[in-house]
Amino acid sequence: MNVVKLIDKILANVENAPNKGVIIGTINDSIDKINLMIEPFDMIMTIAMDDDSTWETITTNWEDLDTDWEELGRFNDWFAYNSTDNKLTVKNNRIQRIKRVYLDGIEQKHVSYEGISASIYAGNEIAVVGKSIYFATDISSSASGVLKMKLGISFPSIIGTETGYNIPDYFENLIYNDCVYIISADENQKAIAKSSYNDGIQLLGIKTNIYEVRQ
Repeated sequence: MNVVKLIDKILANVENAPNKGVIIGTINDSIDKINLMIEPFDMIMTIAMDDDSTWETITTNWEDLDTDWEELGRFNDWFAYNSTDNKLTVKNNRIQRIKRVYLDGIEQKHVSYEGISASIYAGNEIAVVGKSIYFATDISSSASGVLKMKLGISFPSIIGTETGYNIPDYFENLIYNDCVYIISADENQKAIAKSSYNDGIQLLGIKTNIYEVRQ
């Protein structure tokens, strides 16, 4: 999704539109609403040890995350590793679900936390508890230092206009109509935006019976 084009479109079509800061806030409100309505998208994330072969200091920046998910990165803003408990913890709220984990190219088998805690396992086993992954062994000794995960990811909040965001383009029109409905003072324009928003919800097959999200 191109944030600059979306903001310009809102400014061009809404009379007496608020400033860009308010518009970005409205876009984020719309994104939050969509995150409530849809299942998190599946994405493959690959992380790597730092140059000193430790997981504790894995680092990268937000721009890399949102432009190329397949790049080997170092994400201390997203994960924290505790070598005492062999635990990798998700720190970022965008990750909603941990589905599959691969270490050194081998898929890790899901087992109970009790089994991991009792040291029953000593191979390619993990226990996922909430947003923490408990490994059977200390992954600091992994051969490649590369960990790949299949994760359920929610859409990101907009923090600026200079970065691309991995929100599919077909959601852009939905976000546009939601924002127009919220910020426009023109009742006719609001009615059109409301109708277009609801049509978009149906077109995308988004169910709204759990959360009351229709305008």
